Amino acid sequence: CSGKAMAAAEAPAQAGGTKDIMTRLMDVLSSEPEGLLESQVETLVGPKAAVVAELNRLVSENRVAVDSDTGELRFKLVEEHVAEKLRGLEAQVMMVYAVIERAGNFGIWNRDIKNSTGMQQNVLGKALKELEKRSLIKSVKSIHQKTKKIWMVYELTPSPELTGGPWYTDNEFDHEFVNEIAKLVEGQIHDNWSRDASLTTLRQVDERVKSSGISNEQLTTEHIKQVLNRLSFDLKIEQLDFTPAMRPIPDDPGPYYRSQTQSMLDYDAFTTMPCGVCPVLQQCTPGGLISPETCKYFSEWFEGYPAGDEDGGADPSREEQQIAAASAAMMETS
Repeated sequence: CSGKAMAAAEAPAQAGGTKDIMTRLMDVLSSEPEGLLESQVETLVGPKAAVVAELNRLVSENRVAVDSDTGELRFKLVEEHVAEKLRGLEAQVMMVYAVIERAGNFGIWNRDIKNSTGMQQNVLGKALKELEKRSLIKSVKSIHQKTKKIWMVYELTPSPELTGGPWYTDNEFDHEFVNEIAKLVEGQIHDNWSRDASLTTLRQVDERVKSSGISNEQLTTEHIKQVLNRLSFDLKIEQLDFTPAMRPIPDDPGPYYRSQTQSMLDYDAFTTMPCGVCPVLQQCTPGGLISPETCKYFSEWFEGYPAGDEDGGADPSREEQQIAAASAAMMETS
C-alpha cells in the first residue's frame, strides 16, 4: 500500500500500542464475516508484525480460525461460545471443523472432507467423532443421497435443497400433508367460484394457507404455487392470466384460479388424446417419420382405458370407437 496508507494504519499502533491494535483487529474481524485476508492486515489494521502477534494469540485461544482455501491465509472470527467448545482441540480436528464450517447449510460428506484435508480415514473418523461429541457439528441426511452422511455446523438449519423442504418428513415425501394442503386450496377456490363465480388469486390462497395453521413449517409463496400447479395438472382447477388492463383486481397481478368447469372435464377422444399436448404435432402425418401408427403415446393412451367386462378384457366396441375418433381428430389437425 502507499506511504500515506501505511502512515494512517500505523498511527493507532504508535499512539496506543498493543491495546489499540487488538481493538482495531477485533473491529475489523467483526465487520468481515468472510474473514480478513493476510494481504489486508496492514491496510485495515496496522503494522503486520504486531497484528500477526495478536492473531496468533487469538488462534491459540480458538477465537480466530485460519484457512487457506483461496491460496491466501484468511482469518475468521469465532464466536465466544464456539471458541469455548473448541478449547483444547488438536490442529487436525480444527482443520476438519473449518472445512465443515465452510460448507455452510449445504453440508459436506466424508469423502470431500478427506479430499480437502488429506487425512487418513481413521484420523478423520476420530476428528468427526470428537467434534460431534462437543456438539460442534451434526450429521444430516439428504433426500438425494440417503445412504451418505452429510456433516454441517451444529447451529445451522439444513438447506431445503438437502432436506426437500416442508414436503418431506424423515427424508420421505409426505403425501398426506401435501394432500391436506391441496384439499384446503381446492376448497377455497371451489367455494369462491361456486358462490358467485369469483376468481381466487395466488395472493389470496397464500394468505389463506398461512393463516390456517395447517403447517408447522413456514410455507413460502413458491410452495403454495407448487400445490396450485399440481391441482391444475390434475384438472381440479384452472389458471387464468390477464393483461394489466384486464385484471379483475387491478392491483393484484395474479395468477387467478377458478374451479374446473364440467364442460372442460367431459371425457372424449379429442380432449384426452395425446395430440393435444404433442410438441411435434405439426410434423405428424399418417405414414410419415412421425405418425399416429408409430406413436408410443397412443399405445399408452389406449392402455389407460378402463376394462369393459368382468374378465378384465377391453371393450372392443369402445376401443374401436376411440381409435376411429382419434384418427378422425388427427386428420383434422394435420
